[in-house]
Amino acid sequence: MKSQRYDMRKRAAQEPQDEEPKQPNQEEQLAAVVKEEELGSDGEECEIHVYETKYDTRGEEVTLRAGTKSEIKPFKPKSHRACLVLTRQYSRRAEVLYTELEIQSRHVTRALRKVIGTYHGVDFTTKAVSIREPPRCLFHYQDELRRQAQESNNGQEKSHMRLCLQYMEKTFHREIKIANSSDLPELEHRDLWIAFKPGCLVYRKAEGGREALRRLRSIWEEVDKQEKLISWQLLLEGIEYSGKDVGFMH
Repeated sequence: MKSQRYDMRKRAAQEPQDEEPKQPNQEEQLAAVVKEEELGSDGEECEIHVYETKYDTRGEEVTLRAGTKSEIKPFKPKSHRACLVLTRQYSRRAEVLYTELEIQSRHVTRALRKVIGTYHGVDFTTKAVSIREPPRCLFHYQDELRRQAQESNNGQEKSHMRLCLQYMEKTFHREIKIANSSDLPELEHRDLWIAFKPGCLVYRKAEGGREALRRLRSIWEEVDKQEKLISWQLLLEGIEYSGKDVGFMH
């Protein structure tokens, strides 16, 4: 009996144990998204469709395409081929809560991943990229995106990028005028984000009054309960020397 129990324990030790499935890393997730884009046809038409989500008389949320007067129908089957879909979310008081841009064009999403890569509050690894208005990433990288479109040999990519940039220009017509003026150092508090493009260098006073040079990673607003701007938050990064050690910090 002793040898039998020993053999059973030995076989159990030799049997492979169930391993937890390996979680894909960011590069693998992005590769899967790109492969899915190749097989799908979403976002192929150079159009922007606008939708509004409101409350009906029963207090239920309904989503209708702007200008639609027919019965309520799901909008996805209608607009899955549109390269851009804009949805406005309304409150029960018929006030606009937020507007969200969904970029379905594989050409535009690839350009965003290549040119921008990362930006606060935006996930570029998904098949369709969603951006809450205001789409500041499109504003900050408009020159690079415009150059990407100009250098492309793909006619569909050019037209999709042009439509996306036209939407950006319409949304930020006031800010574009400010950025192109000579009064940039006199920005109002609400417009400070215009001057802070990710990657730019920021001078600040460190502890002890020392001046420090940092690179900007991201900027976002802090608002109160009424969604009014309180302050701007900056995430900075740089290299520090303590007199003994050198290290990366943010």
